[in-house]
Amino acid sequence: MKQFLEYENYSYAKYLLVLIKLCHKYKIPYQKIGDIFCDNLGISYPVYRLVINPLANRDFCIVAGVHGYEVAGPFTILELIKNKDKYLSAEIRYFIYPVFCPYSFDLRQRFNHKNKNANRVKRFSLVDLNLPEVSIFSNDIGDLSFKVFISLHEDVDETRFYAYVFQKKEELIYQKIIKETARSCKVWADKEIYGDQTNSNGLIINVNDGSLENRLFLDGRAKISLCTETPGKLPLEQRILLNLQNIKILSKDLLKK
Repeated sequence: MKQFLEYENYSYAKYLLVLIKLCHKYKIPYQKIGDIFCDNLGISYPVYRLVINPLANRDFCIVAGVHGYEVAGPFTILELIKNKDKYLSAEIRYFIYPVFCPYSFDLRQRFNHKNKNANRVKRFSLVDLNLPEVSIFSNDIGDLSFKVFISLHEDVDETRFYAYVFQKKEELIYQKIIKETARSCKVWADKEIYGDQTNSNGLIINVNDGSLENRLFLDGRAKISLCTETPGKLPLEQRILLNLQNIKILSKDLLKK
């Protein structure tokens, strides 16, 4: 439990030191893919991407830290590296973006240094010069498509789990995630969540909200595409375990296809 309490006080610099040390220890390739210059501070934040199992041929993308005060996602990545044999498959290539918006993470706030939401991309394109975080991500993935894309978010005011999901036909994997999550925490089962219609069981389906998962799905670049909202009022350890469990469930499902 002590390590999870320590996580709460990590700066981005401290986070990177731990991340890179773990990558060396577990022989995980990592690369700096860009820098974000914050003119309000006069400093640049480096942005990193990891690749686990670079020779595998099934692609799974994991994004964390889009909103800086939603800390469970970035800390999930540290635990994922340490426990990769438990939660990941050797037959899947994982592209991992541990902290999408470093400035927001450092200040534990929702918006980036331009006071913009890094999860609101252009209507018709993933490329957005006004959102450097999105542009760095877009340039890095190039023309890659993913079998699975997940963005790890959390609702800091909630005790219940829910998810934004995208599908052309009913994807049973989303129901499985809800079922497994319900074993350890409450699921938000109202007919509406923040004004969006749900399936009355914690899933908001095909809402065009301008998010990364929305854009990649619409562009045909992610077959299974979702954003999970872990309950921010749960202990950090529990939120991390929920994220790890969902990544494992998605990985197992991908191996069947």
